[in-house]
Amino acid sequence: MIDIKFNAWNKESKTMHLDILSPDNWSFSFLNQDIFEWLQFTGLKDKNGVEIYRGDILDFEAKEWGGDGFTSVVDWDKEDASWCWGGGTTADLSIYRQVIGNIYENKKPYGKV
Repeated sequence: MIDIKFNAWNKESKTMHLDILSPDNWSFSFLNQDIFEWLQFTGLKDKNGVEIYRGDILDFEAKEWGGDGFTSVVDWDKEDASWCWGGGTTADLSIYRQVIGNIYENKKPYGKV
């Protein structure tokens, strides 16, 4: 069973609130979508055991297959009703992908590395 978890990005204060559904952190103020961007946990972890959320930037080790490495952003694909991250399969995630940041706190561009 997948844990239902969310982080929230505060658009005004530019701060990340982690695990906002835990009893210690829950607040109805997080429901204000004008202020907060909700980042859902995908139910997956990277090769280091780090939980992967929507908006995370992943580094992909394509060198294992003779290609160049690249980074991609995790998002929800409404058409396929699944998490997407620039190619590959869910099985690739734990072996070849690593969370290196997120689109809210990192100014580093993503693409080929």
